[in-house]
Amino acid sequence: MHRGLNRLTAALFLSCLFQASASVHYVDLNSTNAAPPYTNWITAATNIQDAVDTANPGDIVLVTNGVYQTGGRTLYNDPPTNRVSVTKLITLLSVNGPAVTTIQGYQTNAPNFIDLIGGDFHLQSNSPCINAGNNAYVSTSTDLDGNPRIKGGTVDIGGNEFQNPASVISYACLQPYGLPTDGSADFIDTDRDGMNNWQEWIAGTDPTNPLSVLKMLAPSNNVSGITVKWQSVLGINYYLRRGTNLHPHPTFASIQSNVIGQAGTTSFTDTTTSNSGPYFFRVVVQQ
Repeated sequence: MHRGLNRLTAALFLSCLFQASASVHYVDLNSTNAAPPYTNWITAATNIQDAVDTANPGDIVLVTNGVYQTGGRTLYNDPPTNRVSVTKLITLLSVNGPAVTTIQGYQTNAPNFIDLIGGDFHLQSNSPCINAGNNAYVSTSTDLDGNPRIKGGTVDIGGNEFQNPASVISYACLQPYGLPTDGSADFIDTDRDGMNNWQEWIAGTDPTNPLSVLKMLAPSNNVSGITVKWQSVLGINYYLRRGTNLHPHPTFASIQSNVIGQAGTTSFTDTTTSNSGPYFFRVVVQQ
């Protein structure tokens, strides 16, 4: 009896420690009384991002059954919205597992799963999710099946990587322009602007519009330095390099990274140009 009491005391003590160190935030797609901080099922959030945003490091976000396809926010200046962005140390759990709890990503087109209703979330060969992710956020070498997490050069959106992509370009970028996803158009300059379709994808430009292209514009010079301007795309990150000659093998040094692209044009003033030059600049998409 004494040992049983000790065990009960220990269990209660651990429970108290858990409650003191972590709050639980609840998510229910069908909640009718959502109210922050969503600490019970009656006031549960209707989308996962709201609960994640109210959680503190060490907290738990508990999600019940449903297909969650609303909510999310922009992260790290990426143009698309992430359905769920977790940027702090919390635990995100499903009550009954992935078979009945699904996060449907921020895709304007249907993801083309093998069988959404049946719970088979592998991608079909024409899915816009193929090659549409961001390798910077990959933290594991394998997908949910144990297969390579990245095939074709860029990670897919979703937990199961399509293992035989024909193109190295995001299918979501090819399909809206009527370009084939079989790889035949990857390195063709469709609009004859000097950039092939793979380069246009990296630059975020329109592969069918010759006016949509990454190019330098006329610089300006003043007492602060040389202001370099280029045609840019909103949300694309760039870095700037500078050289002092155009010999057969010129040396260009990086002078600024993480320049966030603006819609139309972006500029940067190089304040380290202290003499008459000459100076030559390159702008590069930062991947």
